[in-house]
Amino acid sequence: MKLKELHALMQDIEPFTQPKVQLEQYPTGADIASRMLYTVESMYNGFEGKVVLDLGTGTGMLAIGAALLGSPHVIGMDVDTDALEQAQSNCEQFEDPLPVRH
Repeated sequence: MKLKELHALMQDIEPFTQPKVQLEQYPTGADIASRMLYTVESMYNGFEGKVVLDLGTGTGMLAIGAALLGSPHVIGMDVDTDALEQAQSNCEQFEDPLPVRH
């Protein structure tokens, strides 16, 4: 997948509606997330066939990107149930919804 294509897919991932300062929640934008994931994909043998664990997944930006790039199993963990609900909503917007379990 090309960087431009990945970025286009990730731009619609919704950020936090009410970030929690005490949890140091801040948005990871589609631009930086897609560039970081694309670098991993192109320089470090990518995501195909690899399990990805996204600790502090928040809205799921990086976890979703890893799944889009071919990881067969992505785990996004977070202590904030509101963030996990947003991550689930973000996952459901894709043609083949990505599963989220609480």
